[in-house]
Amino acid sequence: MKSYVSHRKPWELPKIEYNKLQGQGRKATNQWFYKSKPWRNVRMVKLSINPFCECDDCRKQNRILDATVVDHCKQINPNNPYDTINGKYGEPLSLDNLMSMTTRCHNKKSAKEAHNGISL
Repeated sequence: MKSYVSHRKPWELPKIEYNKLQGQGRKATNQWFYKSKPWRNVRMVKLSINPFCECDDCRKQNRILDATVVDHCKQINPNNPYDTINGKYGEPLSLDNLMSMTTRCHNKKSAKEAHNGISL
């Protein structure tokens, strides 16, 4: 017997189509980049070079915490990470543009950037 229970509302797009929409946040536009092999390799290299949090708060308070996240210091292009648009966006795979952080520090930094109107 066929079930007529739908898991989504009729006005909602299926997940496959929703993820292809532009302007739906970083996960919709850059998710493929963060799953790519070059990013995973650079991320592991950065965490092996700097295994501790490099954020300003941890440096000021002399905290030594294990880093689990690698963040871009200068944001990358949300539509095409490899296009820097003449220096407006940072290089996505440059070690100079990366910072090792704890999840807590990264979330604080991202919230502060979102509050200040900086899009990610």
